[in-house]
Amino acid sequence: MTSFPTPYTVQTEAYQPGATDPFGNPVDSWASPVTQEAIGWAPPVSNEPKLAGHDRVIVDLELFVPPGFVAAPRDRVTVNGSRFSVVGHPEDTDGNPWLWKPGGVVNLQRIEG
Repeated sequence: MTSFPTPYTVQTEAYQPGATDPFGNPVDSWASPVTQEAIGWAPPVSNEPKLAGHDRVIVDLELFVPPGFVAAPRDRVTVNGSRFSVVGHPEDTDGNPWLWKPGGVVNLQRIEG
């Protein structure tokens, strides 16, 4: 089966739970950036905001990714120079009636500051 081209690359940083500062206090931490291929991206298209995740976070950008793209909640993704946080788990396209696995959608929320 034909797959979509992956003309873009993004940087992903895996969230690392359990990190501590020099005083033993818990802190957020991410792994070094890794380059991954992407099909493309776009803001969600709807008259209503797209909500994702347990805390019902508004999705700012949908990242269209090929099979094998690695992302998990709280990971960071840099798309076209802007940093985002992964909201929830990637949406999977498996299980469609055509048995075609074009990839998935990673919901992103923009990180400000």
